Formats: sequence, structure tokens, C-alpha cells
Amino acid sequence: MNKKTKPEFVNVGDVILKYSRHWKWILLSLAIALGVGFIYIKTVDPIYYIVSNVKLRTDEEGSKVASSLVRSFGLGGVSGSDNIDDEAAIISSQSQARNMIYSLGLQASYDLKNFPFDKSLYNTSPILIEAEKSILDTLSVALKFEVEVVEDQTVIVEAFYRRKKVGQYAGALPASIKTDYGVFGMDYSKHPIADNSYDLEIVLSGLNVAAEDFRGRISVGAIDKSSNIVSLGIKDTDKQRGIDILNKLVEQYNHDTKNDKNEEAKNTANFIQERIALLGKELEILEKQLEEFKKQNKVMNMQIEAESFSTQFHDLQQKTTELDIQRNITNMLNSYVTNPKNKNELIPTNTGMPSNASESIDAYNAAILERTRLLENTTESNPIIKSLDERIAMLRENVQASVKNAQKDLSVRKKDWGSLEAEMQTRMSQMPRQEREYVELERQRKVKSELYVFLLTKMEETQLTLASTTPKAKIIDEAYGISKPVAPKKKNVLGFALLLGIMLPVMVIFIIDLFKTKIHTKEELEEATDLPILGEICLDKNANNIAVAEGVTTSTAELFRLVRTNLQFLMKKDEKVILVTSSISGEGKSFFTVNLAISFALIKNKKVALVGLDIRNPKLGEYLSIKQKNGITMYLASDDMKPEDITIHRPDLHPNISVIPAGPIPPNPGELLLGDRLDELFAHLRQHYDYIIVDTAPVGMVSDTFSLNRVADNTIYLFRANYTNKSNLKLAQTIVDEGKLNKVALVINGTTTKSAYGYGYGNVST
Repeated sequence: MNKKTKPEFVNVGDVILKYSRHWKWILLSLAIALGVGFIYIKTVDPIYYIVSNVKLRTDEEGSKVASSLVRSFGLGGVSGSDNIDDEAAIISSQSQARNMIYSLGLQASYDLKNFPFDKSLYNTSPILIEAEKSILDTLSVALKFEVEVVEDQTVIVEAFYRRKKVGQYAGALPASIKTDYGVFGMDYSKHPIADNSYDLEIVLSGLNVAAEDFRGRISVGAIDKSSNIVSLGIKDTDKQRGIDILNKLVEQYNHDTKNDKNEEAKNTANFIQERIALLGKELEILEKQLEEFKKQNKVMNMQIEAESFSTQFHDLQQKTTELDIQRNITNMLNSYVTNPKNKNELIPTNTGMPSNASESIDAYNAAILERTRLLENTTESNPIIKSLDERIAMLRENVQASVKNAQKDLSVRKKDWGSLEAEMQTRMSQMPRQEREYVELERQRKVKSELYVFLLTKMEETQLTLASTTPKAKIIDEAYGISKPVAPKKKNVLGFALLLGIMLPVMVIFIIDLFKTKIHTKEELEEATDLPILGEICLDKNANNIAVAEGVTTSTAELFRLVRTNLQFLMKKDEKVILVTSSISGEGKSFFTVNLAISFALIKNKKVALVGLDIRNPKLGEYLSIKQKNGITMYLASDDMKPEDITIHRPDLHPNISVIPAGPIPPNPGELLLGDRLDELFAHLRQHYDYIIVDTAPVGMVSDTFSLNRVADNTIYLFRANYTNKSNLKLAQTIVDEGKLNKVALVINGTTTKSAYGYGYGNVST
């Protein structure tokens, strides 16, 4: 359908006026939305943010106390470093979460039912539920227990998985609740409540299910890339529960890391202790041999006698001793590594091995610790453990290779020093036999003695490290809750409720308007067509069937005068006949035609003829209480009647109005309207009247009105608000495009919008 070509713009005032007419619905929606918002704020548990900051010590910092003591005795230091991101991941790992949940009993949540003010209970529930850890380890669903406590302390329990009942119990506590998922114990706690009867809802989850839920709420991460400080945070409706969760995670982390370090230190101490005992026995044998040698040879101090040679031989002896110490340590470590009994055992560290061998041992020990940690939550048949075993085997081979390489290197060095020693021994051959034997025994004793002292030193260092193991995570800020809840935020909730309360009815009204099939306002008519629109007739509950009269200035009367004025602008000087039609019946043609005729009669000295030509369904005569004995149908069917015979003067309407009713319904209305008698009638009316207003049949139902186009000058096409379908606009445009009616202009009848005059509303008769 063609529309007016005009610039498109949105009149904000019109939009506001359109929706302001529904202010009652908007106000009701706003009140409901704000009420729901207030109820939500009052009933929902506030969510708090709990935070804790800890500093993760590196191995060097963690051993600071031990290192200072070791250095004070002239012993070696310890060093190391950790990846902060890895440590943060360990803190928030699934295994840590499982242990934390089981320790705090968070696998079960308790809610005291008092709709709508349900209360979550943490460590204050009057009833507790318990389950074997084996059940919690394998439980992969969340079970809900609805507990009702009546006044006689009888407890009624129903267990559900989703909506399916999986168990029930009625009786006293303590009790065992049998379900499809196992047996659960239930008993009163040390926190009774004042009410004798109450309802409690318990949700019990498996450790893995609960761990996944809590891990999703816990955040762990370094505060920045270069910092060792890690921030832990959690959102929870219970501040104390959130504080306990974060503190327990840090506590568990410190406990686990301390156990790892202690285990490694204990293993090293055991290794050194075994070697000290062995060297003690060897030293005892050597010292007895020296004692026996002195007795047999009656020598008090061979060293004084060989002082001159010892001075020269001292440097070579010192170097040889150090080399022998390293070889002995290497041989002892090789025996330990190659012993099948020590498979999957930690290899002693900090034993003075070359750097490449120490690195292999550190990598092997790290893998063993990782295997031990994983076995806490799984079995050796796990593919991850098997893969790790293969890696450990490779690392053990690397350690063995490194130790053997160290042995070869020391052997080569020993050979070199042996050549030098051979030269010195050649010189010693010149000394008495006793001196040579004494020196040999003394050298062996000194090697064993220094090795013994070295191992004692390492033993003390290990014991000091073990005794002074400090927590891995140093707490900077203990867990604390932010004072104001992070949700729900009152301003945001009320703001959203306010917006929703306004937008929801607006959207509903917009959607209703979008799917409306009826024409409602003059503005809709103007937007939908480019045909001229004479005006609108608003409803007026105080108006009668005759709304226009001399001296009447009601809204309806003024709107009819406006339509008359607009129509006069369209009519040429010699045009008199005005057809009034519509698409369907019931659109108010009779009411409009009568009052339009009266409005023209109000013009001074203008005579108006009101003609009823809806001869199939005549309503004009009935509307004006005219009996249908004579009328147009009688005139058209007879050659003897004259126009004066069917014309009725109606001074009660106005002195200048005459009415020609339709008359009885004929059997052949279409043929009557095509006859010459109709042309003769309108020729007579044009001679004696200034305006001829014709009430015709609806064009959407019959074609009679098109037969009248030959006698008409102008056509008023009437629509009725909230009654006429929008599809009828297309019918009107088609009629105009095909030229079936002359000079068509539109009027919308029965609108409920206030006119520009500001008059009230009412009902219109048809």
C-alpha cells in the first residue's frame, strides 16, 4: 500500500503520550517489580568476599634458620627455588580441596526451612549427618535429605536424588538412614535450637563433587608476576565458613610441604648414619693395627722422626686424601643406587657429589615425591602412576650413569696422583721398613678419620635442617571477610527492578501494538495511507444519537464541524453529492451520516437532503424512527411516483433538513440502482438542495455503492477505531486506484484519544 513520502522522525512527545495513557499498568508493574526487588534483598543471603594473603617461601628462605646454624659451624649452605604459579596450583588442587572439605565437614550443607526466610547453618545445625569416607569417596551425586522434627522429637527423614525418593526413615535419633547409595548416620549435634518442631534440609555430596563446587569459587594467584605473595579469595554467604576454608587450605599446604621436606631429610640422615657406623668399625680396626705396630716395633712417634719427609709429603697427601674421600662417597652412593631394595626410595642429597650428579639426584627425588603425593588419592594401576614409574626408571638410570661417570673421573685423577705418589714412595723406600709401614697405616687411618668427621658434619647439618623446618607459606593476612557484601547490591537490584518495572509494560504494550490487526488512532491511519483524512470522531459518553445541533459545542459536535470544514476545502463550487460508505457494517455510518448532514444544515440558508441508499440493509429509517412504507426503492420501482412523494421534511433535526429513506428491501437491489430513475432523482435533488448526503452500503460486502459513483461528487470512507481491520485500508486504496469511487477522503470514527480540544471520552451509537 502506498504511503506518504515524507521525512521520517520520531516525535518524543507523541511516544511519551502514547505510553502515558497506560500509566496505571506502568505504575502497577513498577510497584510489583520494586516489591519483588525488596523481597529479594530481604530474603536472599548476602554474599561476602573473604581474602587471605600469604608469602610462599622458596627453599632457600624456608631453610634460612638451618642455613644460619650450619654456617655458624662452618658447614655448607642450602639453596633452591620454586615456581610460584605451580605452588598456587597445588594450594587450589582437587586433592587439597577434598582434604579441606572432609576436614571441615563441608560435604554436607544444612538449611533451616522457614520460607521465605530460609537460614543456612554452618557449625550450628541441630542435626548432623555422617557417612563413611569410602562412601564419600565414591559418591558421585548430591543427595537431599528432608528432615522434619515434630514436637515429640520424632524425626521424619526422606532422601531424594533429584526428584526420586531413594530412602526414608521415621523414628528417634540417633539413626541409620538406608538409601540406594549407602547407609548414612544421623544424630543430634551440640547446637540445639529453641523450636520443638522444625524442618531441616540437608544436601550431602561426594568429596569430588563438593571439591569441584568449592574450587570453582576459590581464586588463588600471585598478586603480580615478580612477587612471591599469593592472594586467596572466596565468595560465600557465611563469613566464618569462608575464613575457615582459606585458613585450612594454607594449613594443609604447610603440613604437606613440611612432610615432604622431613621425609627427604630423614632418608638422608639414615643413609649417613649407616655409613658412619661402618667407618667407625674400620677406624677401630686401623687404630688397633697402629697400636699393635707400635708395640711390636717399640716406636713411640714415627711422625717426629719422619718430620722432614712429612713436610715435603704433606701437600701430596692432602690432595690424595680429598680424592679418596670423594671416591669412597661415590662408591657408597653407587652401592645405594644399584641396590634393588632402594627402588622408589629417595636418594641422599647434599653429600658432596659433583654438580651434574647432584642435579640428576634432585630430579629423581622430585619425581619420587610427586609419585608419593599422587598415591595418596589413587592406586599404582593408574595410567598416570605407570607413566611416572617409567619416568622414574629413566631418571634412576641417569643417576646411575652420573655416579659411574663420577667414579671414572675420580679413577683417572687417582691414577694421576698415584704416579706422583709412586715417586714419593721410591724416596720412602730409603726409609726404614717400620717408618714406611707406619706411614701407610697412618695414612689409611687419617683418610677414614676425615671421612668419618665429614659424615658427622653432614649428619649434624641434616639434623639441624630437619629440626628447623619452617612453614612453606608465611601468613601475611589471615583470612578475613570484607565488611560489605559483594552481592546482592541494593542499588543495582532496585535499579534493575525500577528499569524492569518501566520497560516490561512498555515492551508488552509495544508487542501488543505490533500484533494488533485493528486501526486505533488517526495517527495510525495517517502513517498507513496517503489518502486525504478529513478528521476523527472521538467517543463521547454524554452524546446522544443526534450529537450535532444548533448552539451545541460538545467535543463530538466540534469534530463534526471540523470534518465538514475539511470536506468543503476538497469540494468544488458546483459539487453537492457526498457518499458515505465503509468496508463493513457496524462502523457507524448512520450515526456519522445523520450528524454530518445536520452540521451542513447549520450553515445559514443551506438546504440538505439526507438520502438512504443502503437498500439491502436499511438503517437510516430505523435510526431516525421513520417507517419504511415509502422510500427510494418504491420510487425506483415505479414510474408514477415523484421525488416529493418520498421526501420527508425533518424540522426536529433542523428546519433545513429533508430525509429520503431507503424504503422496503427489494428483491433486485442491484438492478434498481442501475436504472434511469436514480439519475432523475439526483437531478431533482441537485436543483432543490445545496448538499446531498447519501448513506450507502459497505463496499467490502456488496457492490451497490459502486453503482452510485455516477451521481456522486465526493466520497467519505469511514473507519471505526478498534473495529476496522488494517487490511481494509488496502481495500480503500484499491478502490481509489481503480477509480471506482470519486474523490475519496477518510474519516476514523470512535477513537478513544482526546482531541486537540481536550474534550472527554464517551460512547458512540451506530
